[in-house]
Amino acid sequence: MDSIEKMREALQSDRVTINALDDGSGARLDVDGEQLISLNRTGIRLARYLDEGAATLDAVRDRLVEEFEIDPDRPERDARAFFAELAGAV
Repeated sequence: MDSIEKMREALQSDRVTINALDDGSGARLDVDGEQLISLNRTGIRLARYLDEGAATLDAVRDRLVEEFEIDPDRPERDARAFFAELAGAV
């Protein structure tokens, strides 16, 4: 199971919640593991993509490229690293 699948599964099970704050940042709470990880605005955006149905790294990358009109190489690397870090904490 890759990191995106692992995060989507955790979010769908209600074991992990993502909470956005008024300033655009937020936190990821793993209820079972009793872990809280702070997220910046980009982290919240990436987590929201999963919640809205992005099921693959390619889908996340495409959403970033479309929304921010950027070259696809960097967001794919950054998103892969972000989800790997979050999934490692699940």
